[in-house]
Amino acid sequence: MLQHEAPLAAKVGWIAAVLLVIALAPEKLPFFSRDAGTSLFFRNVFGGIFVALLLLDLFVIFWIQLPQEQVPRFDGRVVELVSLQGVVIPRLQFQDDMGKPTVFDDALAPTIFPRHTFFVSERLVVRAPATALPHIDHSALARWDTAIFLILIAALTFSLSLACHLRYLSLTSRA
Repeated sequence: MLQHEAPLAAKVGWIAAVLLVIALAPEKLPFFSRDAGTSLFFRNVFGGIFVALLLLDLFVIFWIQLPQEQVPRFDGRVVELVSLQGVVIPRLQFQDDMGKPTVFDDALAPTIFPRHTFFVSERLVVRAPATALPHIDHSALARWDTAIFLILIAALTFSLSLACHLRYLSLTSRA
């Protein structure tokens, strides 16, 4: 079994178990509860989680992601493959804003890109922050994955809060 297949199988197992529990007792879910107080409680819980996730996502976007997007990026290329403790890492060269060529070994490349095989003269984008060593840049999706995940989870909690609110309204309109 490959290294990434076990966590995937565990996730699928958890999802199947949750769906089975829901299928066995759907009336215990707040959406199907016949009690208006339960629907109101879960509406508030999901709404609170939504607000917390939204604030966390705004923090991640404005204090982490956007400043990282302002880091200069340069066109670089692999000039050599070197071995560091038995791991092959790329040696890259790029020219900075002043045109000065810079050569560096990216020791993080095998960790960040475990399935990527680098080859000499391969062109890559290099990030060169002023406060850290230069390194190979991720794709935009990889850089923004945490913010995207938080937005999706916040949208899910908002929809759950909305479903509980609609259930609460339907229960109170009958009474």
